[in-house]
Amino acid sequence: MTPTSSLEELPERLLNLLILASCLGSSFELQTLVSLSTTSEADLKSDLDELIAQKLLSRIEDGFRFKNDRDRAKAYAMLSNDARTALHLQIGQQALDQAPKDELPKQMLDSIDRLSRDLPLNRRIELLNLVSQLLALDSNCPTPATTGPSADEEALHEEVDRLNGELKRVINESVQLTHQASKAELATSVLHNVGNVLNSISVTAELLRQKINKSSIGTLPRVVDLINAHVDDIGAYLTEDPKGKLLPEYFQKLCETTAAEHATITSHAKSLIKLVEHIKTIIVVQQNYAKTAGLTEWVCLRDTIEDAIRVNEIGFRRTDVIVETSYIDNPRIQTNKQKVVHILVNLLNNAKYAASINERNDGRVSIQLHQPRPDCVRIDIVDNGVGIAHEHLNKLFTHGFTTKKEGHGFGLHSAYVAAEQLGGTLTGYSDGVNRGATFTLELPITT
Repeated sequence: MTPTSSLEELPERLLNLLILASCLGSSFELQTLVSLSTTSEADLKSDLDELIAQKLLSRIEDGFRFKNDRDRAKAYAMLSNDARTALHLQIGQQALDQAPKDELPKQMLDSIDRLSRDLPLNRRIELLNLVSQLLALDSNCPTPATTGPSADEEALHEEVDRLNGELKRVINESVQLTHQASKAELATSVLHNVGNVLNSISVTAELLRQKINKSSIGTLPRVVDLINAHVDDIGAYLTEDPKGKLLPEYFQKLCETTAAEHATITSHAKSLIKLVEHIKTIIVVQQNYAKTAGLTEWVCLRDTIEDAIRVNEIGFRRTDVIVETSYIDNPRIQTNKQKVVHILVNLLNNAKYAASINERNDGRVSIQLHQPRPDCVRIDIVDNGVGIAHEHLNKLFTHGFTTKKEGHGFGLHSAYVAAEQLGGTLTGYSDGVNRGATFTLELPITT
């Protein structure tokens, strides 16, 4: 069976099944689908086999999984908000019916703990405490009798309502903190790259100092003193005196040496000017994106990619990683360009690092911009670096996961969140260790 080029070309029953599966996560079990679907188990198995043949799903030990997050995100986005809410409520009710009642509080707290790991510790603790209080109060709230609740029962329910309000407040504040963290990530990257440039400026300035200190021009005052001492018989001194005879050759060599020194000093001076200009460029890029924070506007993606490359330019040069660009298409889209550059800066940083430590010492990063469909634009960032182990592919965008020695595991996670906020998708793939990696950002084109 030939795979379809887009989800929209799937038969309706397969598309509906894929949408249902997308609500269960990146992997799911057959029996869960059976309990949620009106289709028989035999028909579901047949449909799942078709989706596997379409290269949209694959079998795993305990069920099935999406081949890539991009297709899952597309399927999930096809649901209306109301349908999405109804499906999640159905899934939640099923989980509630199946789970032992005495284990529910622990399961809920474990889930909240896992999902809140990217929050500051004080917010995380506050959220866990609020949920714990709600669970404790809920277990103490009796079912209202037909004669109406007692004063104590009303007080308990009022407390539950108050804590629910507190919980909403904490969640809203946490969302704001996540947005701030996204901005901080870009600022950190800018500071890191400015630091790289300042380090280059320091090295260049030291080379200039050494060259000036060792300059041949330093011997010239002594030669001038000799000439001044024989100013009255300069002709005889230059033609008859053993030291005087050496002066013409000295001046010839001095001329050659100072010309070479002048070229070197000029080159270093130009490098300093260029490095200072590069710092200005990095700061201007950051300022431009800071001014447009939260705004949706028409964005030229080619210019945005070039901005992200400029932010990382010194890092690429320092690590001898070659950057190649291919702009097959150059669409303008309506989006938040601060978030786009945040994503690209993170992806380029990771690609640069991976390519710079490959065993072949021929680091290369390729950036491709094209429009595969009328409603979508795609940016592929491909490196020939150290690659990604297959067991790590499903963890790429998990907060806290990193394979770098000094990594914090926030960059890819925040980039993934930013892509979702833009209505797009961010996926990563590698054929394995030392086989390079490809990260793909897809953004919607709205009319």
